[in-house]
Amino acid sequence: MRLEIQSEADPFDFYAKDAGLGRESLYKALTPGAKPRYDTMLKLLHALGVKLSATPVHQ
Repeated sequence: MRLEIQSEADPFDFYAKDAGLGRESLYKALTPGAKPRYDTMLKLLHALGVKLSATPVHQ
């Protein structure tokens, strides 16, 4: 019999909850080749504390 105890919570659980997404949805959105929706990425960025902004290429 093998018993494993996870000492730290899965970071995906924390960020998924904070973004208002399910853990599986977050994994699916971040899988290589996935095409996540814009609103999904904005929710994730907000949960990570990242602000997305645009600036002109040519000034």
